[in-house]
Amino acid sequence: MADDHEVPTWLYCQDILLSIKEELIAEALDTLNNEIAEHRIDIQGSMVTAQEGSEDIEKKMFVIENLRHKADEIRDQYKSYLRIPEHEKTNLDPDLVGRLESMKKFLLAVTQITMLMDYSEVFDEWARDMGHGAKGSKPIDLLISTMDHGQRCEALEFASKRHKVMAYLGEQDAEIVRDAVATHERTDSSGKSI
Repeated sequence: MADDHEVPTWLYCQDILLSIKEELIAEALDTLNNEIAEHRIDIQGSMVTAQEGSEDIEKKMFVIENLRHKADEIRDQYKSYLRIPEHEKTNLDPDLVGRLESMKKFLLAVTQITMLMDYSEVFDEWARDMGHGAKGSKPIDLLISTMDHGQRCEALEFASKRHKVMAYLGEQDAEIVRDAVATHERTDSSGKSI
């Protein structure tokens, strides 16, 4: 807990939120790397970067942001390819079936990357807000008091179900996150227990 480390509670919570954000971004990068390894995405070209050795990560983050912002357009483009009339489904060429399955996996990856990055932004904003008037003597109280019933609640619940995120946080911080989600689920929007 924050008292054990003599760190202000808001700063301790901010660290938890930023750790979750970083792990979600790492998961998005892992998803992209998998798509590259499976040859469903090909990255070509080079970039001028601020630091040596960061070109690969910057390039991948650029691709992730492009996939994220064009996700709806990508889904619309592939939709017509994935629609096969019922009467044609029985005699499909095995190569076509393979390409269709590859397209489906690519679209699932785009959706996953988009979701991970959207949630990472929620945690980034929440971490920034944590230091601005957040009150609570215990980390769980502070997380609950700054959580809403919308995006933050949804994002924290999502993160609490991600094994990699919880393992990254460590047992104590993961327990704080799970307790905050459970406590928040037992309250209504006015803060009263249900």
